[in-house]
Amino acid sequence: MFTRTEYDPPLKIQILIKNLLIIMAYLMNMAFILAIACYPEKYLFFAENISKLGGIESVSGSSNLTSMLIMTIGFGVCGLLTLATGILFIRNKELYLWRTKATMSFIIALGAFCIAIPHDFSKLLILHGTGAVLFIGGFAALNTLLQISSTIHKRREHKQDISKLDTTWDIILSIIVSILLVGYFIIFPITRCNIGPAILEQSYQKVIVFTAILAIYFIDDQDI
Repeated sequence: MFTRTEYDPPLKIQILIKNLLIIMAYLMNMAFILAIACYPEKYLFFAENISKLGGIESVSGSSNLTSMLIMTIGFGVCGLLTLATGILFIRNKELYLWRTKATMSFIIALGAFCIAIPHDFSKLLILHGTGAVLFIGGFAALNTLLQISSTIHKRREHKQDISKLDTTWDIILSIIVSILLVGYFIIFPITRCNIGPAILEQSYQKVIVFTAILAIYFIDDQDI
């Protein structure tokens, strides 16, 4: 295991990676809000999934060109940002669990690129659906790993440097994102098999995405 003296990666790289993830989070929120504003009809937040905003047509069949472009460009850029974080992990092998974090970053990037394909472009429908699973599941998984590794690292190496409140908050976030991650991989397949209300998946995907976005802000730079 790393000792306090051995684990000494360049802080500027850790800050850069965290900032890239935060920019991605901001961009996702911005694309989501703008796409809703430009959607040609009322977007049913809890009854429709996020993919509907990036469709070629709206649910009623109206042209959805503006919202589609916003979501396509937004997720395309999100893919580039997480691709960059994966490359940074590979190029900085002194970072803790760099292989796992790089792999997860690449999975998120692939998911974002696939989500950028409109869900109603029938020839590539399977790519869009696969991308949604990879992006949402990968983002939550990376967030879970960051939360748990941050908590373990703090408790193991910095026992005298942090408050009990800080540690407790890290543990709470670790538990929350872990439960949400497990829940996603349970809810997604059962709703796809028409078990339970369809609204469950639509609501849950938003909960897990926005919780993961919020949790990113509480990761310390040195724990990336």
